[in-house]
Amino acid sequence: MLVTCPECGAKISPLADPCPKCGMPYAGHSSEEYQRGIRQLQEWKKREARKEGEERTIRIEKEARERKEERKEREEERRKAKIIMFFVLLSILVLCYIVFLFYCSSVFWRSNRLKRGLCPLFASVKFDKREFN
Repeated sequence: MLVTCPECGAKISPLADPCPKCGMPYAGHSSEEYQRGIRQLQEWKKREARKEGEERTIRIEKEARERKEERKEREEERRKAKIIMFFVLLSILVLCYIVFLFYCSSVFWRSNRLKRGLCPLFASVKFDKREFN
């Protein structure tokens, strides 16, 4: 990538117009050295661009994997929340059913409605009429 200055022997960039050490204009270098330096510089730029492209590709793939993992974690959390919600609702329903049973047993037990079969839980039970008098 660097070429040798014919005047002072310093290694310089092929793009340096005068040599930074001795000040000799680059036109004084042989055209072969100049062309070789330019080709080396172009090859180096291509390698760097290729390396940068590969790094960018790796970075993009890594970010995609991270997003996919985050999405899976969010779906798992939602699934757990749905299960918890289901059991909470089920518990509320069971509690309502128990309250309904106590209500039926306390209100309807001593009323004439039970005799007429208006309480669905005890409709099939036969009672002696003397219990309600």
